[in-house]
Amino acid sequence: MRLSVGKDAADASTRRLRKEAELNAVNHGVAVSPDDEQNGHRSITAAITDFLDETKLMKKPKTWAAYSTALGYFQESCPKLYLEEIERGDLLKFSAFLRDQKEQSPRSVYNKFENLMTFLKSNGIRGLVGKNDWPRYVEETTVRARSRTARCAETLGTALPRRPSNYTKGLARKSQVEFQFR
Repeated sequence: MRLSVGKDAADASTRRLRKEAELNAVNHGVAVSPDDEQNGHRSITAAITDFLDETKLMKKPKTWAAYSTALGYFQESCPKLYLEEIERGDLLKFSAFLRDQKEQSPRSVYNKFENLMTFLKSNGIRGLVGKNDWPRYVEETTVRARSRTARCAETLGTALPRRPSNYTKGLARKSQVEFQFR
């Protein structure tokens, strides 16, 4: 897996050498203690590892896989090293990264963004993005779901309430499903 270490070449080289030394020590049977906290900062990599370990114990495998994928993509898109360095812009860039570089659908972008926000919240980081910063998607209702709704109304012997023709609250486009029973 590729790990982003920032834009400074000297820092990147230092991190590479440190990682090589750590892997070399592990290969020779030496126990290595990771530097989880430096100057009171929590490493993003260590926090993700802890979160995924806990998730693996408490959740179903598909949930763990979803979190793992989302957090892996976040590490790929974010050059920051510590949780405390994460800003609103990093989250907006993550959303754009998923959409543009990973070519994810709007629903997938939203789900991965939500998984990232769950991770941040579990680490005590809240309030970075407002409600208008979240990715958007429109969930379109299928023909099958529409006919099921109509059948339910027929079974009950009632008609679904008609909405005025100018009703658009909550609808992203006019072509979105209108729930009317005729």
